[in-house]
Amino acid sequence: LSSGLFGSSSSMFAPEEVRTVRWSLTATAPIYRRSVHLGLRQSLAEREQARIQLDTALTQLELKVRTQLAQLMVAEFEVLSTDAAIESAQRSLAEAELRFKLGQKTRVDVLKAQANLTSLKSQRITSLDARQVARDKFLESTGLSEADLVDTGLYRREKSGQPLALARDLDTLEGEL
Repeated sequence: LSSGLFGSSSSMFAPEEVRTVRWSLTATAPIYRRSVHLGLRQSLAEREQARIQLDTALTQLELKVRTQLAQLMVAEFEVLSTDAAIESAQRSLAEAELRFKLGQKTRVDVLKAQANLTSLKSQRITSLDARQVARDKFLESTGLSEADLVDTGLYRREKSGQPLALARDLDTLEGEL
């Protein structure tokens, strides 16, 4: 089959077996997966919901603490006003007894003054109990101990060893809350 110009084709080319190997790696990655997108949106919505719940819980806690503080202040005011009323009633009783001795008042006036004083003393016991309850609720809602409450400046110890009494200046505590 050769023209002879190139010699015989059988001497020039020796048949050889050549192995060819073909490898391929096919990777398919979709550009958009709806399930991943929906999962991401759901996670973002859950995070936002959790943030709103946290804000709500913090607001409720702040409201609870402020309410307890207000109730404590009212209870303390009631104790202080009852104490002032008792002092006034004691002076009125002493005056009524003196005027009775001088003949200017009757025994009924003295008994009314004594009844008024007894009523105010009873009211003071109720006020002290209400103050203790309000203080305990405030301590429970804030997680403070009695010593911590004294350290905040809200309460101070009285010299007589009586229970804690509300401090007069609450501006510093309001700033901390």
